[in-house]
Order: sequence, then structure tokens, then C-alpha cells
Amino acid sequence: MAKRIFWGVAAVCFLIILFVVFMSDTSQKIFGVRLAHNLQIGRAENIVVIAQLLGGSEIRPVSSDGNVLPSANVNTENYDVRLSLKENIQSQGSEDVVLYSVDGVESEQIGTHGASDMIRNAYRLRLHSAGLPIELKRTEGQPSRVWDDLRLLQIMAAWWPAMPAQRLRQGDSWNASWDAPFVVEVLNGKKISLRHEVKYSLDAVKADKGLNIAHVTYKGTVEPSGWDALPEGVEIAGTGTIAGDLYINVATGQTVVCDERLIWSVVVRLRKDDMEVVQFADRNSRTYRPRLLPHGDAGFSKQKAGGSSAEGLPTAGEFMNKAKTAAPAATPAPAPSATAPAPAQGEK
Repeated sequence: MAKRIFWGVAAVCFLIILFVVFMSDTSQKIFGVRLAHNLQIGRAENIVVIAQLLGGSEIRPVSSDGNVLPSANVNTENYDVRLSLKENIQSQGSEDVVLYSVDGVESEQIGTHGASDMIRNAYRLRLHSAGLPIELKRTEGQPSRVWDDLRLLQIMAAWWPAMPAQRLRQGDSWNASWDAPFVVEVLNGKKISLRHEVKYSLDAVKADKGLNIAHVTYKGTVEPSGWDALPEGVEIAGTGTIAGDLYINVATGQTVVCDERLIWSVVVRLRKDDMEVVQFADRNSRTYRPRLLPHGDAGFSKQKAGGSSAEGLPTAGEFMNKAKTAAPAATPAPAPSATAPAPAQGEK
């Protein structure tokens, strides 16, 4: 009798353990999830980027107060752009390599060519195995005046975010940093870096469209860094902010949709000439996989209203509707004063 009770209790315990381990929601809450790339070499599919772009430059006397933002009345260039790119996974390992080719461009500006100079451009993106770019190289085509290689690299850093080695539970956060090359035209093309310091947080993991989706939010700062041997009397300063929402397929580690707002301003002060040059940019964008989110751009600039998506992927129209009511400001906002996050393990 005692043996039967013992084995009965053992069987019930075993069934409970199986239930806990294999029921994904319960298992994820107990053990967390691991975000990592599980890429299929040779897999190709389309991605789409839609963006409101604002930018420009300003030449003015050296600011007495050290201002690093453009003047309120400065002339800006504004573009609404939709890019279609073919994404092809070339390799995975200590470095992941992904190829991109631009196969479609739309711009909303009347009387301009917009970003049409990008059509048929091709790029090779090298990634750390845990995410974030090592290098983006244009292998075919020409530079785009509207959407330069720096802007595309920043989009790719959002699309392929940093992923920590440890498992994550809801509410966990982790830090990462990466550098993007920045050409200072007024210093004869000298290259410095834009340093991006980002803090990610896992908000939730939900089943949606047959996928296990991790919702990750992030925010951080963008500042110029990494220069030496500047000419006498030359100073460089700047500020910037970055914030976004990511929806990641846990099974593959690939982003399904990313909404991002990125603003930065860089100032080069030429004190001998009592002159400073301000370069600035503001981008409000969405990148998504139309295979999984077929109406993700809501018709591109038609600004259709969308519903709430608190429980899963954003609804069609939600992003562009939000963008309409919170359009890019004329000048970049200052970066937050909080201490920047520490670099993530495995950064470049």
C-alpha cells in the first residue's frame, strides 16, 4: 500500500514537472528566455524600412554658451522614404554576415529625386555573433545624398540588436555600446565616431502569429568620440538620443519589427575663425518583415488609424499614426544627463 502511494505521488510530481517545463509561458516565467541568433544560411526574404528623415547643417559664430544644437530657424531637409531590401543570410559563426540589396525606393517629396539613387545598391553587413554591426560596406552602387551609409548602419544596429549571454526574465535589462564612423567634412574628411550607448529591457514574451515574440524596449545616448590630433583651436562636441521598440522572434533571434527614434547633433568649433559647423539628423522609422506584418507601413504616409497592440505585434497603421501626431522636431533634443550604460560583453 505504502509503495503504491509512493509511486502514485512520484507519478503526479513527474507530470507536474513535465507540465511546468513544457508549457512555454510557465517555463519562460520560471527559467526565462535566451535571445540568440539561430540563422538559416542562404535564407532570403524582403524587409521594408519606412522613415521620416530630417537633417541639415549650419555655419554660425562660435556659441558663447557652448550650444551643441542647431538654431531654431535653421533650414532643414525633410524626406519621407520607403525602402525595400532583399535580406540574405550568408554565414553564421564568430561573425554573422548578411547581404542586402535595395530593390525598391519610394519618396514623398515633390520636385526631388529623394532616395532613388539607392536603387540596386548592395551592402555587406558583418555582425557580432551576439548582435550589433562590426562593419557595413557598400559593395555595389553609389552613395545616397538622402540616406547615407551612416543612416543605414544605424538602422541595421537597431534591426540586429545586442543580445546578452544570460537568459532573460520579464523586466531584465542589459547594456551595450557600438561606434559608427562619422566623416567631418569641414576637417577635410577626417573620420571620428558616433558612440551609441544603449540600455535594453525585456518587457514581455508573447505568442503571436504562430511565433514566440520577445518585446524589447531600449533607449540611450549618441555622442561624438574617438578623435585625436585635431588642429589647434578645433573642438568637437555633440549630443543625441535613441529610443525604440523591438519585436524579436525568439526561435531565430531575428527582429520582426523595429520602431525607432534617433536624434543627434555634432558641432565642430573652429575658434581661430570664430566659426562652428553644426551637422544634425532626426529619424523616425519602422523596419519590418512584410511576410509577417503585411500591412506594417499602413500604405506609407497615408496615416491610417490603427488599434492597440499591447498584447502582441504592432497593428498596421499604429506606427504611422503615431508618427503623424509626434512628427520630428525642428531641432534635436539634448541627450539625457544620466550616466551612459557600460559596454556589453563582446562589443567591438
